[in-house]
Amino acid sequence: MYQDLASDKRFFFGVAVWGYDTSLPEDEIESKLRAHFSSCGVITHVHVCLLDKSTNIYFSNEEGEARALDLNGSQVGGFKITTVGVATVRSNPRLGPDDELMLGYSIPAHFVEFAPEINKKLEDYMTEWRAKARRERVKAMDSTSGNGAELESANGSGLTDALPSRPPFIH
Repeated sequence: MYQDLASDKRFFFGVAVWGYDTSLPEDEIESKLRAHFSSCGVITHVHVCLLDKSTNIYFSNEEGEARALDLNGSQVGGFKITTVGVATVRSNPRLGPDDELMLGYSIPAHFVEFAPEINKKLEDYMTEWRAKARRERVKAMDSTSGNGAELESANGSGLTDALPSRPPFIH
């Protein structure tokens, strides 16, 4: 999923916006901001964060991003908004020359936005990995002692203490 997000061109050009009326519902905020920034170009994604009282708006090209930055200080519903560039894979590369990690690197904003989905996929993978490890352990017990089911019932679910806390490739 990381590579998919890193190469998704919908998130290459974006701005962060704040200063609008945060008392409105999320869908109304999104609608008003989409209307306000529609003159900038094709909007590819809008993420309203009620907790941070900010919104990230992404555009299909660099010109849309530049036009959106020019709207800094404009009015949305009687409120003066602030627009700044948002960290993207394009504007904030993780690796510099010779594949060295860049100093001052920030996680691209859309990675944070999709964190719940990323965590869910990782959780699903870990659940699948643990289930497979349990099946393999029971199978090994069955083949060596012939009574894997008895061992499992004698030890409760019993197999989790034999599993490492995480797969060997996650550190």
